[in-house]
Amino acid sequence: MADLARRDEITLPQATLPFDHTLLAGQLAPASLRMYQRDFLAYLAFCASPADALVPATLARWRTHLAQNTDKSPNTINRMLSAVKRLMKEAASQ
Repeated sequence: MADLARRDEITLPQATLPFDHTLLAGQLAPASLRMYQRDFLAYLAFCASPADALVPATLARWRTHLAQNTDKSPNTINRMLSAVKRLMKEAASQ
């Protein structure tokens, strides 16, 4: 599938949606992979569509949503954001 090319979007191969554990294979322990998967799927559940997940502003809205509408600690929110960002970065580099 063609990558998205708009300037305000992150280019990400469609194959990574909803979650492709092979992106981080050999880099993380199985428990960490499960955590990344859980965080990424939570992000996708927040997004209106898979394409919306590629728009950087959506990640910012998710951060605001987590901070204002959940009881998650700032450390947990930052960990979740880091997991999503790392997966996006790994996918874009492949």
